[in-house]
Amino acid sequence: MPIIGHQLLRVFRSKLVSLLLLLTGIESVLLIAPVGAAMGTCGNGVVDKFEQCDDGNLNNGDGCSSLCQKEGENFQVMVYAANDPPPTPALGDLPLLTQITQHGITWTLATPQRVGRFVNGDYYVVGQAAISDIQPLPTTTNGRHGSMLNIKPNIQLSGFDSRITNSRYDPTLRVYPPIPLAPGNKLVSSRSAGTANPPCVMRPYDTSESPVASVSILTSVDAPQPLDAFRPPYAQGSTQIYWSRNLNRQLLPKLSPVQNVPPLSEFEGYLRRAWVDSVFFSFDVPAEYMASYGRENAYLMSFAGLLLTLSFSPEQKEPLLVYLTQYGIDLYGLAAQGHTGWHAHGGHGSGRKFPVLLAGLMLNEDRIKSVQADFGEDMQTIGVTETLPAGTYTKSWHINPVTVVYGGHMGINGESVNPGWGPYEHLAPSAWKSTLGEDYRRCCTSVSWVGEALAARLIPGMQQAWNHPQFFSYVDRWMNTPDDPRDLQTIQNATGTSYDSDFQQGQSWKILSGGGYYEPHRTFVDEMWGAYRNHSPVPPSAPRNLRVR
Repeated sequence: MPIIGHQLLRVFRSKLVSLLLLLTGIESVLLIAPVGAAMGTCGNGVVDKFEQCDDGNLNNGDGCSSLCQKEGENFQVMVYAANDPPPTPALGDLPLLTQITQHGITWTLATPQRVGRFVNGDYYVVGQAAISDIQPLPTTTNGRHGSMLNIKPNIQLSGFDSRITNSRYDPTLRVYPPIPLAPGNKLVSSRSAGTANPPCVMRPYDTSESPVASVSILTSVDAPQPLDAFRPPYAQGSTQIYWSRNLNRQLLPKLSPVQNVPPLSEFEGYLRRAWVDSVFFSFDVPAEYMASYGRENAYLMSFAGLLLTLSFSPEQKEPLLVYLTQYGIDLYGLAAQGHTGWHAHGGHGSGRKFPVLLAGLMLNEDRIKSVQADFGEDMQTIGVTETLPAGTYTKSWHINPVTVVYGGHMGINGESVNPGWGPYEHLAPSAWKSTLGEDYRRCCTSVSWVGEALAARLIPGMQQAWNHPQFFSYVDRWMNTPDDPRDLQTIQNATGTSYDSDFQQGQSWKILSGGGYYEPHRTFVDEMWGAYRNHSPVPPSAPRNLRVR
């Protein structure tokens, strides 16, 4: 029998078996149900266009699904183009499953459901569904492994784990099986840490405040999605679905590498799983892989953003680009539904604007590029004339005065929150109400902004979309103007506080070492700054081989 005829017969048999099992109810007891027809040439044993694998059959549960996608954690992010878009599966093409497992969380479906995957690997079900069990098991008494349905964008509360501190835990937000799902619903399920919270990402000397280890998101949609569909934001009310075929990859530079370049796999690993960022101060972040503080969040965005400007191939860049874009989509979804943002409060509010704007640029979505929300980077970088009363001051106190200054612990209006929490660099140190602003300027904000600002300068259109020139001028000041020893002495004489070289201007990497991040590429941002801040076409040192894995 010809190959095509053999495939059609196999497809017909598979459909017939699925129908009979559904009609008899036998299929509901199977862990992995028989499947419908594959698309195109799936099942012919050859990995063809749009396929991640092809093991010569249309079965699920053997590592290669009936859509010829790699199953489980081996899912592969692929490059899709607008001039050759991927197909949209028919409903019958999707695997028919009774269980879905992702990142250590297993959802059991009350009846077999058609299940697909978004471009980043997250799962969706089509139509009405019900979750009959979740593992690890959440109960009303254990307070662990909580699930929330359609996260409300601005309540600053979480139902993931009863150990969440600062009164941010709300047990009424938890949902328990059976959980009905309808199109538009997003079930956000967590896996709790054990007795000890995880170490902080990019700061392993410290332990995260969050008792949450990992989060997975199951979405219900009304129809099968194209293979390149991003997951819609997890925020309640957000349903917009974008396609990776529309990513403007041509905007990403192809710069020669500097000497110490991180492997793409490290930052893919941080960003592959969902970053849930609705509760300020990171009290409930999935701490196995998500930054637990805004400083490390901005560091991570700096490293990831700059990696995307290097001369990796599009296929090599795609996973990191997709994961970072998904994070930006999720943040925008929160802001669009009323989340006020990630405001200045020491270092907590950093690292969110970059991924939102990157998503907007890559998808060419003006709504995302013009996001309205508070961002720490902007609130904490101001012109000296903006200090209150506005227009009163024209320069800073330094021996060599500057006109762009740090906005203080909470920005221009910080004094109304607490004395010493607003701008202060327009005043001599002897007039400072505290050193809180200067401490956080040096320890927890400026150092982590450098790579964000540089990547935004290097990616065409991003600095313009950022629309806050004070941020870029301030980062230039931090990196290009070393501290005058006389200024440091004046601060010490007036306040009793001294700052060693780890906390001085002209570098961004020493804080990373202090936190235990001893990777040799911890100097990556500084090397990129030296090579490309002035758009030099040649890096200062001979490049090493780029590492993908």
